[in-house]
Formats: sequence, structure tokens, C-alpha cells
Amino acid sequence: MEKMGVKCLKYNIENNNLHKKQKANVIRNLMMYHYCDPVFEKLQNIPYAVIKGEVLSIIAYGEVGFRACGDLDILIPRSYAEIVKKILIENGFEKDLHDGEKQRDVTRKEKIMFMNSHQTEPYVKIIDGKRLVHIDINVDIFWGEYRGKRIDLNSFLSDTHVMEIYKKHVKILSNIKHFIVLCLHHYKEMNAIYHFAIKNAFNEKMFEDIYKLYLKLTVDDLEKLDEFVFTYQLEEIFYYMLYYTSLVFSDSNLKLQASHYETKEGIDHLDYYGLTNKERKRWSIPFVERMNHPNIFEIIKKDLSIDDINKMNLALSIF
Repeated sequence: MEKMGVKCLKYNIENNNLHKKQKANVIRNLMMYHYCDPVFEKLQNIPYAVIKGEVLSIIAYGEVGFRACGDLDILIPRSYAEIVKKILIENGFEKDLHDGEKQRDVTRKEKIMFMNSHQTEPYVKIIDGKRLVHIDINVDIFWGEYRGKRIDLNSFLSDTHVMEIYKKHVKILSNIKHFIVLCLHHYKEMNAIYHFAIKNAFNEKMFEDIYKLYLKLTVDDLEKLDEFVFTYQLEEIFYYMLYYTSLVFSDSNLKLQASHYETKEGIDHLDYYGLTNKERKRWSIPFVERMNHPNIFEIIKKDLSIDDINKMNLALSIF
């Protein structure tokens, strides 16, 4: 297991965010919210929350434009998926599935994958021949392979509140629930094999998202986090995320919070990747070398099974 003091990474972000406000982010996100406004209007009476993206930019970094958003993520209960898809189609969106320039329907394999996924098929709004506005519909805060206790999203979304973003009104989660969703999302990206073929999630900006939002949490929020983690037996996952974030930013308070969830399994897991026991494999390089590695997929590909590769290729064909 990697030790805290070995080649310690330390980024001082108290007065200098790693993420910077970018005019290009504001322009793109303003356009995205403009075209999604009719959808937000139709979603008013449906339990939902906009997650990550500009919402995270505002609550973690203080204002819009700090995070580049390739798409807009909406979290809804799975039971509302068909209603939301209908709303999207009625407002000019279509399934973001194409063979070249030609739109196609979901294949049989993809249908099975989406039935067992945390997302439905993605949607896009095409404007002047350009695929400009992308929406991801998230129907779970866990990934499809997760086999632990599930969350009732109707209950999870019961205390959303409205935030104004670019003069549009959208529902968002409380800070602690957004922190929970963010930790689970970033954990997935740091462990899902197909993500390594797209990008390296081990970078200081990913951990900065976690750290900046953690700094906004109150004592009451942290008590709610403890309750959530222990109720849903998520010690291993949250130890992983908080331990590594405390390592990156050399924060003893966050390290103490991580220790609430320390178990032997959690300590062992620090040296592994994979979202299931079947696909879990030991890293051949330590954490500090994973950070910002220019080709992280090269590190793991020799260890992948045929099943790993087939699963990865199916996911890459869509996302």
C-alpha cells in the first residue's frame, strides 16, 4: 500500500485554482443552457437534478465558466426515463447514435447494456448541421456493474432546490449530495477500464473538484456523509477517493475524514483498478506515476482479458 509521505504530491489551491475561468467555457455553456431551457420548463414537475458541469463550477469554484462541459448531465429516477426522452424529442433532440452522418437506432447489444447501465442512450440537438448540445440522462448514481445496496432516487431527489444559471432555473442537489455523486462519478472514471482508453482520470483537476467541494461542506454535511457511507456500505469507495485527494492536497483534515472509512479491504484497494471483482487488477505503477501519465491505457492493456476488451469496445462505440 502506498504511503502518504513517499514522493508526496502537494498543490496549493487556497489562492490559486487549478481550474481557471475560461471565456470559451462560458460561451459554450451559455449556449447549452439556452437550448435546454424549454426542457427545464417541462421538467418542473419531475424529480430531477442537473449535476456536475456548471452547477459544480458555481458551488465548488464560486461562479460559472470554471469547468468545460461537453454535455449536460441530468439525474432522474429510472421510472421517469421514457417521459424525459419524450420531452427531449419534442424539443428537437434526438438519440446521439450515428453511423457516420446517418442516425441509427440502438442495437440489441446496446439495449442490453443500457438496461444494466447508470445511463440511457445519450441525446443531442443538431443545429445547422452541427451536433452542438449533448444531454446525458443518468438514472442511477452507481454504475451498472455495482452490486451493493442501491439508492432510491425518488428519495435522493426529494430535497432539490432551484438555482439560476444563465438566467435559467434548474433543480440541483444539496452540496453534500452533490459531493456524494461527484465522488462516485470520479471513482468510476478512475476504475472503469474503458475510461482509460479515452483519458487519464488521474490528474489534479479531477481531485480538485472533490477537494473544492469538500471545503464547502459543513460539520452537519460531514455527519450526513458518514451516515450515507455506513448505511450503504461504501467505506471502500469513499476511503479511496478521500485518501487520494488528501494525498494530492496534503490536507490532514481530509485525511482524518478518510480514516473514518478505513478498512483492510479499502487499504488494499488503493493499489487496484476495476469496477468488479472479476475485472479488478493490480496497478503496475504507483499512484504518483499514474498522475498525469500521458498514456495510461498503455500501462493496463497487456493485462486485459478478452471480456474486458469486448466490454470496453461496446462502451467506446457509444460514449
